[in-house]
Amino acid sequence: MIKRKGTIYFLVLASAVVLVASVSAISFAIMYSRKVTQSLESIGQTEVYAELGIRHAIHFTNQVPTWRTTLTNGTWIPTATMGNASYTVSGVDTFDANLANDESQRVTLACQVTIDDVTRVHSVQSQQYPLDVLSYAISANNIEFDTNAQVTGNVYTQTNILMRNTNSSITGNTDATGNITNLVGATITGIKTTLVPQKTIPTPGDILAYYQAKATLLPYINKMTNHTLSKTTNTYSGTVNPEGIYWIDCGGQKFELDGTCVITGTLIVTNFGTGGNSFRIDDYSYVTKDASLNNPAILASGGQVYLECDSALNPITGLVYVDANLDVAENQAINGIVIVTKTLTCNQNSNITFNAINLPQTPTKFRNHYLTPVANTWQ
Repeated sequence: MIKRKGTIYFLVLASAVVLVASVSAISFAIMYSRKVTQSLESIGQTEVYAELGIRHAIHFTNQVPTWRTTLTNGTWIPTATMGNASYTVSGVDTFDANLANDESQRVTLACQVTIDDVTRVHSVQSQQYPLDVLSYAISANNIEFDTNAQVTGNVYTQTNILMRNTNSSITGNTDATGNITNLVGATITGIKTTLVPQKTIPTPGDILAYYQAKATLLPYINKMTNHTLSKTTNTYSGTVNPEGIYWIDCGGQKFELDGTCVITGTLIVTNFGTGGNSFRIDDYSYVTKDASLNNPAILASGGQVYLECDSALNPITGLVYVDANLDVAENQAINGIVIVTKTLTCNQNSNITFNAINLPQTPTKFRNHYLTPVANTWQ
């Protein structure tokens, strides 16, 4: 009997030990489960905060166009707190560690977030993409077509497109913030879309300042005849610009390329007037961008520009940016992209053909000033 009591006592004791062990195991499991759940929640939160931190940096580049010179290569936001999270944000030019020198170079944005004892770092590559208007053959504030004007490529206007002449045509789509009117006989082969959201046509300030700083200023003359300018030749003034960028300041007077002037590079013409004091390209003169450099062909700012080459065999090639009214006439051919801040008039057998600019070839100052994440680079 005593033996039986001892057995029962042992079984009860053993049961108690097992119960305590079980309770301890269950308690540990519950605590571990809660810890795992908490950790998983913290991991999820870090991912959310990390993307928010990166989006914060992108938003800053949208709000502050000078961010490349305002911020430094490295930490953009030192350790900051939000709720139970602490985070830092950095922006790094991994090409040459210099944000300020080249807007075409990608920036790696990264955000490190710590919540409780969980730390995560997320990053994405970002870059400044070309302006939307670079996807059009023509972008202008206002566009008018007259005698036998031909455009091959898409067309955009911030206001209206008016096609008056029966022999004029656009082979491509047309987008207008205002109206599109093609009179009987004038043809548009693509889709016509009105009331589109207004796209950015860049203003001349930053563009001119950037290229003028790199240009060779030429002595003013009202008519330049039979001269050659490039990155290796300057028959006009003798001083060669290494990128073939030459600048004429008209001081309110006219300027004309006459005879057979051949410019391979970038021609900048500023401060010309209207009518008899306009900027004009005549006869067999033409400008073509240097194929080895990502620079525009023509930058013009003033009153009125006339492009009237007598031969379609000598097209202007590259990006043409005009901060003025522009008339394209008399067989003038342009192979590239035309951007006009005021009214563009195409007539008299003019021909504009879209020649796309690939992303790496986008000229400086013709990109959006803000960063956009590059697809498939989130980590």
